[in-house]
Amino acid sequence: MEAKKATPEQPPHADICASPKCPNHALREVGYCKKHAYLHGAVHHKVSPVMACNHINWLLQTGSTRTGVATASGLSTETVDRILNENTTAIQQRTHNAVLGTPPSRSIQKISTWQLPRRIRALRAAGWTVSDIATDSGLSLPTILHIQHERWPTVQRRTAISLRDTYSRLSSLPVKKPHYRVARQGWALPMEWDNIDDPNEHRDRPPLGDDNPGNIDKTRIPVDDQLLAKLRELVAHYGSMAEAARHLGWDGSRVRTYLTGRVKSIQERTYIRIMNHQPEQEDKQ
Repeated sequence: MEAKKATPEQPPHADICASPKCPNHALREVGYCKKHAYLHGAVHHKVSPVMACNHINWLLQTGSTRTGVATASGLSTETVDRILNENTTAIQQRTHNAVLGTPPSRSIQKISTWQLPRRIRALRAAGWTVSDIATDSGLSLPTILHIQHERWPTVQRRTAISLRDTYSRLSSLPVKKPHYRVARQGWALPMEWDNIDDPNEHRDRPPLGDDNPGNIDKTRIPVDDQLLAKLRELVAHYGSMAEAARHLGWDGSRVRTYLTGRVKSIQERTYIRIMNHQPEQEDKQ
């Protein structure tokens, strides 16, 4: 039995295209045949994914992540991955429009950290501890330390925002006395910066003493035979390496590290102190 044709005066049959005078079968849940579904906007034409793939790659080069692109465009990460991996030959027009309508400002999830170590060091110089900064920002202690020591080139946008907000709050409070090790680092206080975000501005001073790597290299000398002979003499006098180390003000294993050759250099002042150490004078006292 032939299917009944649809007419404008009569509701179309469920299997017949809703377009007048079209005898073709309708697509499921659309009501139109394939031709009229496109004409009436019930479905969209598919387009090449090349432009979308190029746009996603550009977003990734500017600092975005795949998850960031997916979130900003309203697509799933699986769709973004399929476009990037060229696992599809065509995509929906709405997918194409969603990708090309995503700017970097919405999709970037990671940003450079170069401005953040300055803020942490300035707060440390103002007397705030790593624990204080972590508590105020809601970040972990390892995160604060990694950023302070410039171990991460990028961080999540929300991490950067948290640290910026913490800096704004704590930098306006009265300065406290920093830990003596922090004071030796030469880090500039918040009020000493004209523009802490200016890459051409440098306010930090060279560290003092052994905290300056340049000073350590200049003040270390090689471990020579005279030093090793002196250490053996002290071990023989005191009866053990641990006892000799105790009289030198060291921990119990330090003498062994020198005598076994694991340490090749020593601070010049330490070298002089060992060579001038006279156990006979201690015995007289």
